[in-house]
Amino acid sequence: DLRQESHGFLNGIPVSWYGNDNEQNIGMNLAEVEADEQQRFGNLPGTTITAYSSDSKKARSMEIPVETWMMEKELAESEGFGYLRLPATDHEWADPELIDEFIAFVKTLDTDHVWLHYHCKAG
Repeated sequence: DLRQESHGFLNGIPVSWYGNDNEQNIGMNLAEVEADEQQRFGNLPGTTITAYSSDSKKARSMEIPVETWMMEKELAESEGFGYLRLPATDHEWADPELIDEFIAFVKTLDTDHVWLHYHCKAG
């Protein structure tokens, strides 16, 4: 997961918080991003939120009475997938430390039995 922006699932629906140019959490490290997600999502059960589409062609909103929330890592692991998050700011090169962490991770993989799925807004 390359998304630096806070995101997760509300009632199983994927949601993200956005700032201008998708820079909501610019400058935050992984622990800070995860703490932001815990604070934002953890306060939502029992409330109703208004969610907006990020697709300007679909400019619509939806009221969601929040019952449950889950971080993406929890969802992936509950389905039997491994999960690695390297929070990179959109439209910028990743920090050298994140690149090194990714390379070190790849070197640990059994390349005959692995599938990597990359998750970021740009695809």
